[in-house]
Amino acid sequence: MNKKTLLLNIIFMLASLFGFSQKDQGYTRLDVKMFKEKMNAKKSKIILDVRTPQEYQKAHIKKATLINFYDPGFKSKLAKLDKDKTYFVYCASGMRSKKAAKALSKLGIENIYELKGGFNAWQRAH
Repeated sequence: MNKKTLLLNIIFMLASLFGFSQKDQGYTRLDVKMFKEKMNAKKSKIILDVRTPQEYQKAHIKKATLINFYDPGFKSKLAKLDKDKTYFVYCASGMRSKKAAKALSKLGIENIYELKGGFNAWQRAH
């Protein structure tokens, strides 16, 4: 491995460790700080909570729209969303939101941000 390749690998690893954005299969994963900054900077956005109604009722990000990942009509509900909007997607830990972000991307939506670590990370940071 040459010095340039080694340096690029080190930079990528450090960026991952410190939570900088990561482009992943059509959407961008962001840590809590970057997610909040991007979310606050966008005027036209949809905050999408893909947890269950019970999880949502306990606590959620202000102005979040709930679309239950486990709902049998989940994918058809996603298909009805405006493709021109910017979406900020989260679940409890990041597993469901990753899948939801991939599904949104497959529908042709281009502006998707997924919260790394989910709502659990959000709560730890606040």
